[in-house]
Amino acid sequence: MQVKTVPGGRVEHGRCPQCGDDARFRECIATKTWTAYSVLDLADSKERVFRCSECAELLQLAPPPEKVVDPATKAKLLALKARRAKLEMALRAKERAVEASKVRKKANDELGELKRKMGL
Repeated sequence: MQVKTVPGGRVEHGRCPQCGDDARFRECIATKTWTAYSVLDLADSKERVFRCSECAELLQLAPPPEKVVDPATKAKLLALKARRAKLEMALRAKERAVEASKVRKKANDELGELKRKMGL
């Protein structure tokens, strides 16, 4: 198994369950390769893990904790998202209206050109 530290990866502090020391845990990528007859690589598996700075034990990577958002901030965020959706719909409607206006103008110009050619 090959283990490489992730540049700019997460660093956690805590007690290692293996050695019991207070340690830093750096985010790493552990690559496991299955080889046949010392020549042919059959498969690779990669996973993100933490490595203990004291005993080098590899631990499963826990997802980062979710940020706690108070209800007032959450309500404001939802209101802003709803307003943004309304504004985007209005913008698309305006763009469609402008496009339709261009099409009508082009059609009227072509019709006028045909009438002029016919002498009407």
